[in-house]
Amino acid sequence: MAHNKVKQSTPNSNHKPRLMFIPFTPERAEAWLSWVNALVLGAGILLAILTILQFKLSAINERFSDDRITANEAETARANEGAELAKKRTAELELELEKVIAAQSPRTLSEAGAKVLRDSLAGKPRGAVRVMSHTLDPEAERFARQVHEFLSANGYASELHCTGVFTHSGNAIAVVDTSSEPPHAAALQEAFIAAGYAIPALKMKEEKGKAPMPKDMVLIAIGRK
Repeated sequence: MAHNKVKQSTPNSNHKPRLMFIPFTPERAEAWLSWVNALVLGAGILLAILTILQFKLSAINERFSDDRITANEAETARANEGAELAKKRTAELELELEKVIAAQSPRTLSEAGAKVLRDSLAGKPRGAVRVMSHTLDPEAERFARQVHEFLSANGYASELHCTGVFTHSGNAIAVVDTSSEPPHAAALQEAFIAAGYAIPALKMKEEKGKAPMPKDMVLIAIGRK
């Protein structure tokens, strides 16, 4: 019986490893491996440099972003401040305009003013009042007549005189003796002020030792506007 012998394969010294159809020798493989390792090392270093650069640039960009935010906030604050100044100036101009209009408009006892006067004088003592306007001044006389009519209609013994000569302008209130003034004097002054009519107190002068009017009377003087 014949025995078959198993043939052992031997390495073919002519067969060379290939990479992408490129044959490699031991020397070439070692050289390429060195190059690849160098490239990997270089890529790692480059990646590290790029990472550091990215971090630095992010920090710089964030700083610029903060500066822009700060600049925008400052600009917004300046704009708001400018708006507030403009608003304040507008209010001042409106107030000045109201003063000019009020200075040019004739004085009058409006319904609203009369209501405030009635409310303020409710329950307060009544008494004698002399309403006097500056002579030959139609505006002062008309307002004095309105005051006189109001006082007469609300329980005061009012008398109207249109022949006054006053050195002051505007309205004023006076009594003969400030040490013992009539009880209705202070109430009248407070009521007119509450209604928006300036009416400061004046000191009356005696004429040759004679009182210009009874001590229990209150003078409301309507001078030039």
